[in-house]
Amino acid sequence: MEPVSLAALPSTARRDRAVAPITASDHRLFVVTAVVAVVVVGIGSGAGLAGARAPGARPVTPLVLLHAAVFAGWVVLYSVQVALVASDRTAVHRRLGYAGAALALAMLSIGYAVAIHAARTGYAPVPGGNRLSFLVVPLGDLVVFAICVGVALYWRRTAAIHKRMMWLATTTLMFASVTRLPYVRGHIPAILLVFLAVLLIAPVYERVVYGRVHRVTAWGSTAMLLQLLLRRPIGATIWWHTFAAWLIK
Repeated sequence: MEPVSLAALPSTARRDRAVAPITASDHRLFVVTAVVAVVVVGIGSGAGLAGARAPGARPVTPLVLLHAAVFAGWVVLYSVQVALVASDRTAVHRRLGYAGAALALAMLSIGYAVAIHAARTGYAPVPGGNRLSFLVVPLGDLVVFAICVGVALYWRRTAAIHKRMMWLATTTLMFASVTRLPYVRGHIPAILLVFLAVLLIAPVYERVVYGRVHRVTAWGSTAMLLQLLLRRPIGATIWWHTFAAWLIK
């Protein structure tokens, strides 16, 4: 039997043949991201709980435990959603998406409550650190997470954009776990390098497999890194301290 040329196929068939390998490769990419998220969050959260009694550690209150549970729930849900799409169970994936939207809202409200309570009690992860300056970190995470999830939900019918924005939202939450990893905790350059490695998973994979980086991956990863680098100088400004002081009144 002679091989069938794509040009000889109807337009719909050509499109399906062209999209199929890309879709399969995308599945592999996001399965990798799900595994990385589970490993990083699992190790980081475990190390955080193990060091809960260390001097300067944040008290483990019911609110903090609830925040940790919801946070872990998002990573689990992300992994389940990736698995559902990879196994072609998109109908279940869409139905479960409503739970994801509700979970995102819960994470924003609980995350805000935890951040404000920590600042009010004077918590900063670095001994002697300024609580108002540090507040830019958790609040920055919440803002970026909300934007990424919002864009992902708006583009939920465009899979390539939707799943990349959901991955970026998940990387935002992973930063806290990266800061608690063994041999990394307390070393800002090492924290940034590890987080950069996480961010580079998608662009490196796309470059190698597709020959180009998807625009959402390129712009999103760049913006993610830039906003992270800007937090420290922003947190040191007078206007931020004034705003943060107003928030924790």
